[in-house]
Amino acid sequence: MEEDKQGEEQQISKRQKVKQDKKYKKKIAQSQGTICRAEDKPFNEIISQEPTKTMLVTHFGNGDEIDQNVIQDFCAEKGGPLLSLTIFPGINYGHLEFEKLEDAKNMMDTAMDSPNCANIEFPGSDNKERTVVFFYTPFKCSQLK
Repeated sequence: MEEDKQGEEQQISKRQKVKQDKKYKKKIAQSQGTICRAEDKPFNEIISQEPTKTMLVTHFGNGDEIDQNVIQDFCAEKGGPLLSLTIFPGINYGHLEFEKLEDAKNMMDTAMDSPNCANIEFPGSDNKERTVVFFYTPFKCSQLK
């Protein structure tokens, strides 16, 4: 009987993982679309496969002060100090720059719930936890549209 219960729990866990992976893929696709539309460039020209200390972040929020503060706190806690964080109002993404490349790499290597995706709590929002998507980019904020 105990074995049946364990097998059932593993099956539920597998279903939850499949569902969560599907959610992450959808968020990454939405992020790519948002960034490409805003920058009017193909995605592979905007991001870097190699680590950089500059990143694009899609937060799926309003881009208000709360979003900015939560993302800044998350990045500082999980990676290290930021030189800058710009959240573009009306568009659910932004640009950030860490002081050190190692800090950016550390956050991407250790703080993600899935590649490029972190579930972060946003106080006061309807959906307290949001999936936030991060991509390395070779661009400085001033080079974006």
